[in-house]
Formats: sequence, structure tokens, C-alpha cells
Amino acid sequence: MKPLEIYIRPHKGWITAVREALGMTVTQLASRVNITPQTLSRLEKSEVRKTIRLETLAKNAPALGCVLIYALVPEKSLETYMNEQARRRAVRHFSHVAHTMLLEDQAVSSTNKDEQIEQFAAELKRRPKDLWS
Repeated sequence: MKPLEIYIRPHKGWITAVREALGMTVTQLASRVNITPQTLSRLEKSEVRKTIRLETLAKNAPALGCVLIYALVPEKSLETYMNEQARRRAVRHFSHVAHTMLLEDQAVSSTNKDEQIEQFAAELKRRPKDLWS
């Protein structure tokens, strides 16, 4: 997969960025999609505000020689994300347990605690639904 940066929306929005890269004016693109230049300007502004509809982007894409691709692109591998979540859940779980055991004068060594956290995290990863509650 390519670096995440290439998928980040340009600050002017995709419609404006592609239109300008093609050397096309607002009036020219508006004519190609059969809308007024004022409507196109509103669409470009709504994309910048992140309020544009996917349907509108899809309708305008062909006039720019583009297709709309809607995607959720992970910032890091999903496996890494799950591992981090499992570890957070395990640490939270064992922090509570360790506090209770400390109050009962049954503290666990840090080495043993780390091993238990890793074991519990591995168990959580085998039951992914439990990672997110």
C-alpha cells in the first residue's frame, strides 16, 4: 500500500486541485457538468468544508477525467492497530487487578505482570470482538 500522504485531500479539495491541474476554469467545468459557475463554486467550497455528498463528487468526476473512489485507508496496519488495542485493554485490566492485589498485600512482580499482560493481550486478539468493548 502507498504512503498515506498521497491519499490526503488537497487543502483546496480534489475538484479544484484537478480542475486547476488540467488548466480548466470554473466556467469551463461548470459547462461540462451542466451547472452554473456559481453552483460549481459552491460545490468546491462544500468539498473544502467536508460537506459535499459522495453522489455529487461521483457526478463531477468524469468531467475531470476521474472516477470517485471512496476508501478508508488505515494509518498503520490493522494488525498493529489490533495489537496496540489488545495491549491497552490488557494493561487497563491488569492495572485494576494489580491495585486490588496491592491493597490485599499480594502485589505481583513487574516481570510477572508484564508476562500476564502479554498473555492476556494475546488471548484478546484471539477474540477480536472483546478488543473494542
